[in-house]
Amino acid sequence: MLWITEYAYNACERNGTLDSMESFKNRLKTLEIDSNLEKDKVYSRIYLGFEFCENMMSFCRIDHVKQKIELAVKEGYKVSFVFPMMHQKRIPLFQEWIRQLVQLDRIDEWIVNDPGTFLLLDEAGVDGGFVLGRMFDKSIREARQNILDIPEIRDNFDVLQPENSFHGIREILKEKYHINGAEVDTFPDGILKLKDDGMHYHVHYPDIYLSCSTYCEYANGSHNPNERFLLHTSCGAECRHYEQKIICKNGRVLYKTGNVMLCRQNRSPGQSIEGCCRMVYSDRIYQSNI
Repeated sequence: MLWITEYAYNACERNGTLDSMESFKNRLKTLEIDSNLEKDKVYSRIYLGFEFCENMMSFCRIDHVKQKIELAVKEGYKVSFVFPMMHQKRIPLFQEWIRQLVQLDRIDEWIVNDPGTFLLLDEAGVDGGFVLGRMFDKSIREARQNILDIPEIRDNFDVLQPENSFHGIREILKEKYHINGAEVDTFPDGILKLKDDGMHYHVHYPDIYLSCSTYCEYANGSHNPNERFLLHTSCGAECRHYEQKIICKNGRVLYKTGNVMLCRQNRSPGQSIEGCCRMVYSDRIYQSNI
């Protein structure tokens, strides 16, 4: 049985965080008018930030994001801010974002995908609201085939459930950083079972995160061949304008967005999730209405 305690809207990455203020206002209006939620249910939380690519942070103006955060809070939403994985050369960039966001004092929750970011937040005086991001979930999410057709996986599918995936990193970090929850995805096949293990799970739907690379193929595409795909060079966020569809032999469609591979859950939340969770709806479910 699925029990949803809270509904959130994920406006991260190439859309809600980077788009104009006017587009963001329209997104918030869309949430009120055309809801995917059950009757009498409403969104209470907005995700802003950068889930998968730190290059977007250097491309985006902090002041613009702060305005969106202020608007979301004014409209009655709690705001969760998402940080991507961090490379060493980006530490000053992360520190500046953290400094300004802490000063703003509007962030209800910090979703982190890199252990080093926990340290930077701690140094900035943040003492609560920490959540393990999707990059910490190491469960297998294979979409090119039904992994339940493999007897060894089918018979031991519980090993892939979140309480096992997060156990090690949670034990290492939870005492120092007081981890409140963890971001997870549904399985393309099989049921996501969320046990009452003291961790509050936030389930993303319908997008399913599959894999992430350090750099996307669009980065520096206009540069000379010997200057392309070098880490930490300039990025014009060209990937915002493109999305590739890859059709697998089993008929499932994969989506390549920037440096991320995704697929979509075809089953309803009630058919793919068991247990108690926050439901985090993907930004793309509203794109046709913006």
